[in-house]
Amino acid sequence: MRVSVVPVVALIWLVAAGQTARAQAVTATRTILVMTTGEGPGTVTTLDAAVVGKVVEIEPGVVEVAAYRGAAKTQPKARFRVAIVKIEDRLLGAAGLTRVRVGFQADSPGAALSVAMDGCVELARHREADFYVLQKFPVEKKDSGYARELDLLKKTARVIDDPVAALKANALNDRFEAAHIILTRYRTPGSSNAQEPIPELENKLLVALLTELPWVPPGGSPVRADGGLLPHREALW
Repeated sequence: MRVSVVPVVALIWLVAAGQTARAQAVTATRTILVMTTGEGPGTVTTLDAAVVGKVVEIEPGVVEVAAYRGAAKTQPKARFRVAIVKIEDRLLGAAGLTRVRVGFQADSPGAALSVAMDGCVELARHREADFYVLQKFPVEKKDSGYARELDLLKKTARVIDDPVAALKANALNDRFEAAHIILTRYRTPGSSNAQEPIPELENKLLVALLTELPWVPPGGSPVRADGGLLPHREALW
């Protein structure tokens, strides 16, 4: 699977000039990023699957795979242990699965999973092996921030699953947060320059939102009392 990236300049041709935006006149593009190790720079940008689940087994032995796609045979291998996570609630991806194999670095004790760990698991497919890898260390149900993390993950998963519906939300703040998630994924730097158009309706909704937002939030500060961003155009590129 390939992950998408968008240069946001394509979205602001009209709004930056102060003209009335006509979404049908703007064609944004997204660059195709082929992930190599599956261990990207953050949850939003490379998230392929997200589940609530429990580690029920650690497979014996170490799995060695190419460190990156196209690596020479003489290159050192990446070493993984593999955990089996029983899925309690599927939030994104992993369709039809009741268990999922999750790789973690064999030589990094701080990244190790263990049997009975239970919580939110955020995953990307490893591009050279038949397992997923962690996007961030799991937040367990026993942790104080679990409820907030689960709520955020569900919101993110809904946006990734159906970006058009998210961009049509009634509340401006919900549309802004959806656009922030979508554009963060599209903007992720990649190793490929291949391009394809953003789906037409999604593109129109993104441009319409940009024209609706002020350049900077009223009062100057972009941060809400709860730590989130106030809706403003500058935050989206």
